[in-house]
Amino acid sequence: MSPMLKDGDYTIVLTRGFRRLLKPGRLVAFRHDRYGPLIKRIVRCDADSATLTVAGDSTLSATSEAIGPVPLADVTGVGLLPIRA
Repeated sequence: MSPMLKDGDYTIVLTRGFRRLLKPGRLVAFRHDRYGPLIKRIVRCDADSATLTVAGDSTLSATSEAIGPVPLADVTGVGLLPIRA
């Protein structure tokens, strides 16, 4: 799959009141201990453990396994609108 966001692109991120928008297929912004700030696509929401499984659209992206489960506390927003460079 080709990436939705390419180098130099921007995205508008909703940073308040976004929890209801967390569902598979949406872009999500979050902080990661190893990789820093990231934007990835939600693959699965796990309400029991309050985590998300995420993946990148590019073959060059860090894998879901490398990123691991993303705690909801680390989510900073939901991507709403990509802006092409």
